[in-house]
Amino acid sequence: MAKVTEGTSGSDGVVIIADSTTEPVLEVRLATDAHNRLEILGDGSIKTGAGGSAPAAQSPEPYALTTGHESLPRTLTSGSPQPATGSLRFTYFTARRAEPATQVRVWTGTTAAAATPTLVRFGLYMVEPNQDLTLVASTANDTTLLAAPSTSYTKALQASYTFQPGVRYAFGPLVVSGTTMPNYPGLSLSVNAAEQAVAPRLTGALSGQTDLPATVAAGSIAISGFMIYGVFLP
Repeated sequence: MAKVTEGTSGSDGVVIIADSTTEPVLEVRLATDAHNRLEILGDGSIKTGAGGSAPAAQSPEPYALTTGHESLPRTLTSGSPQPATGSLRFTYFTARRAEPATQVRVWTGTTAAAATPTLVRFGLYMVEPNQDLTLVASTANDTTLLAAPSTSYTKALQASYTFQPGVRYAFGPLVVSGTTMPNYPGLSLSVNAAEQAVAPRLTGALSGQTDLPATVAAGSIAISGFMIYGVFLP
């Protein structure tokens, strides 16, 4: 009768089914390389094949950016939200992978910021377990941004930040101005405000801001009603 033993034939983790310790009938080997491979050897005559490549991770959004983290899919930018002065609008999203961010790209819509705002900043907030927000990356004030319609603006973050996969974040652009405010590519939501706050939360708003706050208490965040497109890039 064949017996099952553990051995070192072929190295790595091995299970051998054999009629004797010297004539293996079936040897199963679990290799310890980067992509575990399974070897089945009959009498030792079957050569080892190369381990297959691990399948690429699939994003639930087929048009998600290959590089960078966007606040909402490009395919959903069907509106042109225009926040009021000092209104910090949050667009929530989930990081797909561990990736450093050193800059942020923001587009204007059909309306640019009229000359001259007193503050133009973009923030990245991490959502804490209690739903509070913590500022983890931001741009310095630059009032030359958003000055032309339908234009892409890329601004360096003051310090790099590495996204944590699976963690919720919020993109927060803030403009303070006494003149015309810019609009952005984005998405206006028709679903009830209370539904937008159901976990995972979609949007948020914090009015009357003169600068990006370091922290935001969950209880102070109102519903925004729209999402704004922005991209954090390596």
